[in-house]
Amino acid sequence: RQNMKKLLQLSLIAALALSLSVTGCKKKSSEETDTDTQTSQNQNALENDFDQVATQVDNSANSNGLKKAGPVITMDTLNSTRKMTIDYGTGTLCDDGKMRSGKILVTWTGKFRDQGTTKSIAFENFVQSGNAVDNSSTKTIQNMGRDANNHMYWNISVNATVLLANGSTIEWQSTRTRTLIS
Repeated sequence: RQNMKKLLQLSLIAALALSLSVTGCKKKSSEETDTDTQTSQNQNALENDFDQVATQVDNSANSNGLKKAGPVITMDTLNSTRKMTIDYGTGTLCDDGKMRSGKILVTWTGKFRDQGTTKSIAFENFVQSGNAVDNSSTKTIQNMGRDANNHMYWNISVNATVLLANGSTIEWQSTRTRTLIS
């Protein structure tokens, strides 16, 4: 008899737990799932685009504008805050196959690998692959030096508004740390 009572109590507890778990879960509607997916895709696309901008800045700084084709690069390195303008004009097909127009404006305070150096990137009528970056958009890369494992790392922040080629607008803010492992 006592075993029967215990079995009945356990059955009731199991039934109650099952009913709570079934009513406690709510399946996302397809509209909610689509919004999450689109947000994730936008995040990925903009992060990729702004990483490409940083690559363009690094490549331009390394070439000092000596390439025969590509954007016009002007540099002012005489002052403590250095300046570089990467001018794609009304349209330049770059080495990476991307079409760009407008300007990327860069200032930096020291050597890229020096702790404390900050690289600030701004835009003037800049369009990359049909996506127009608002002139108020910025990307900042700050060299933080070395971490506890002796790896160089940078804090990177982006505050951007981008008008996509399809006509929609995305506002994007990102803050992350990038560590150079090898």
